[in-house]
Amino acid sequence: MIKDDIGEVRNDVLARRDGLLLCNTKLKEENNTWNKSIITISLLGGFSESVKNMLDLDSPFFKLLPIAISSVTAIISALVKFKAYPERIERITMSVGLCDAVLNKLRNHDHIDDDIMKEYYDALQSAEGSMTPYERKAYLSQSHKLLIEIMEEEQRYMKKIYKVNKNYDNTLDDTTTENSEPPNPYQSVPSQNLRDLEIELPPSRT
Repeated sequence: MIKDDIGEVRNDVLARRDGLLLCNTKLKEENNTWNKSIITISLLGGFSESVKNMLDLDSPFFKLLPIAISSVTAIISALVKFKAYPERIERITMSVGLCDAVLNKLRNHDHIDDDIMKEYYDALQSAEGSMTPYERKAYLSQSHKLLIEIMEEEQRYMKKIYKVNKNYDNTLDDTTTENSEPPNPYQSVPSQNLRDLEIELPPSRT
């Protein structure tokens, strides 16, 4: 779809940037999960080896257990390397940086020029190359829903702020008149007559 309005371009870049961030978060979670699994299995392998040596366990099970654990660790490591999590995360991070640069320019301009469109197409190409079509469909759908929810929440917030300000203005109009002046807190209070402050003493006794 052709986008020739600066608001449409900004919303499109924002949605794609959010989709990239969602995909990046998912990849980091998966990478951390696999790495934690490798660490846990490696610790179990070292623990089993120490127990076998300390207790002099020579049964076939304890002889094969370290080999099995090492094999599982190697399989998981190969799978993580095949998934290429660090490379994908780095590529998505670069795409997010391009989208942020385009968003920064779009927010500082009120019309679209050739330079902005060139950077927009570059960011678009980078974002599309950072995710598979299935990932792009899934994460763009999530980012669109989140953007709509954010905009609806902003509208509700602005309506509430407008209502509060309007009620506050009406309260001020009811309590003050057009020609009335606010009381001066520094206005001096009339001094009392010194006679009023004299205290009559009882007659002295001799």
